[in-house]
Amino acid sequence: MPTPTPVSRSDAAMTPKRCNNLYDELRQAASAYFCMPLEECGPIAAELLLCLEAALAILEKKHLEPSGSDFLESLGNILLLSSRLRGLMLAEVANDLQDSLGMDDAGRLAIINDCMSVVQTAKTFVA
Repeated sequence: MPTPTPVSRSDAAMTPKRCNNLYDELRQAASAYFCMPLEECGPIAAELLLCLEAALAILEKKHLEPSGSDFLESLGNILLLSSRLRGLMLAEVANDLQDSLGMDDAGRLAIINDCMSVVQTAKTFVA
């Protein structure tokens, strides 16, 4: 009988599923990334949402200084998380934030607030 080939973390994380909200996406991504059962990844997803919320709060506070170290560090953390977990909704948030660097202050703030709204909505699904 042939031995099954184990799925590596990166292979599992590269097959994102469409989710209804960011919380579910983060649960699925954490499950694939850490090779854990989906049921056990709720607390990880909830913590990731809190980290995203904190980073977005810094972006909101510092949106007038997009070249400042606090803004760039928070944006970099979101981009890194997105590249590691490879979720569709998370990637959309990260891409929108990256694109906001080329916008005026009002446009950048609108994008940040839209992303914060996605995170706030996802927090309502935390069990």
